[in-house]
Amino acid sequence: MSSPTRRRFLAGSAGVAASARFGADGLFRSALGQAAPPPKRFIQIFVPNSNLRDQWLSTGGRNVDANTGVATTFTLNKHTAPLEPVRQYMTLIHGTNLDGVVGDLHSSAQIRCTTGADVRMPHAGAGGGNLPGGPSLDTLIAEESTIVNAAATKLKRIVTIADGRGISLHHSCISSDMMNEFIPPDNAPINVYTQLFSNVVTTGTTAEQQAALQKLRARRQSVLDFLQADLTRIKARVPAADRLKIDSHATAIRALEKSFDAQVTQPTTMVKLPTGLETLKPDTSANHPQLIAGFFDTIKAAFQLDLTRVVSFAFGTGNNAVSFADFITGGPAGGVHDIAHLSVSDATKQELSTISIWYMGKVAQLVQDLAAIPEGTGTMLDNTLIYMFFETAQYHEHNDIPLAMFGGKNLGLVGNRVLRYNSRQINDVQMSVLKAFGTKRATFGDLRWFKGAAPEIFA
Repeated sequence: MSSPTRRRFLAGSAGVAASARFGADGLFRSALGQAAPPPKRFIQIFVPNSNLRDQWLSTGGRNVDANTGVATTFTLNKHTAPLEPVRQYMTLIHGTNLDGVVGDLHSSAQIRCTTGADVRMPHAGAGGGNLPGGPSLDTLIAEESTIVNAAATKLKRIVTIADGRGISLHHSCISSDMMNEFIPPDNAPINVYTQLFSNVVTTGTTAEQQAALQKLRARRQSVLDFLQADLTRIKARVPAADRLKIDSHATAIRALEKSFDAQVTQPTTMVKLPTGLETLKPDTSANHPQLIAGFFDTIKAAFQLDLTRVVSFAFGTGNNAVSFADFITGGPAGGVHDIAHLSVSDATKQELSTISIWYMGKVAQLVQDLAAIPEGTGTMLDNTLIYMFFETAQYHEHNDIPLAMFGGKNLGLVGNRVLRYNSRQINDVQMSVLKAFGTKRATFGDLRWFKGAAPEIFA
């Protein structure tokens, strides 16, 4: 199959004129007869404010520094109970601290959790507050990993947040570039969808093309209907096994578009985009579950089409303003951050537990979804490392912060484990991740918080 034919397929057969860039022909490697191992990927997930140490820490597991205990023998706690269905893919990490946090105790901690560096402060520019002291983990993987090869994709990385309400810019940022500047996250799934899938199946630029796409969307018909003729021709020219993969790619886009359609309930809360694709209003507590689903669905489809390999996602800001009462009957009312500051009574502790447990359920579902997508000789989860962190252990405390990793089997992560360390800093864990992704760095972040790559996390 010639490149022009492939480009014609990607551009579409209804005058959608721009061709897509899929890196090293990632989408149709198999269809082109270029067998290649599945790409490796990284997802960074930030869970703000919602933790209580005595309800997070597991019992049992292995103390790596003391060389005692069995990693696979452990009991999950109240907040981690929703992760039981994905236990086989999970490594929980205990005993990691953030010593000497300065500045805002939420945003400074989330910056340390991603950069391993102390903050530069104060920030005199837009938003005010703390500035990152180094490039973030996701950026280094996107720019320097010899395994991920993010440059071969349409977008090297995406940075997203399910709710961006906070006091200042630094409360929403979990990613910084190679020049140590914040990468502001996108709070609307449709914006990320458009960046990823523009010039793929929804590119039309003329008024006539836009009108045609909007009519299709209004009738709940996928824009993939434009491409049926080209799709049929391509499928006729490849082996039967590869036709299934082409079908899988098409199904991923169709399902994603339908999921956005299904979210259209209140016209006043929707944002109408030029392509006719609609989504829920961002930064709205009532839409929080749908916004999370929109981002996760976009990520899964982007991975299936190899449009990006590095993702940062935050459930909210370091001053998480989401009110769970707006989407859970009888749920905690008021922002998560405010509840976290009040969690000294049994009633408020229960509210914070409800929030943390709910978020862990969402993480577990994402892990299960990736594990259900066949890829290579295994699943998409085997080739994707999910790194999850909180910025505090509870309140404004930074000793024994919650950390967990999922998936990454083909990157050397072993599941069904609890690993304990004796007061290591998060830099050591981050260094182990960078080594697993083949970066050539010997250290990470500020050296005073760095001892060396935490052992035993990766095989």
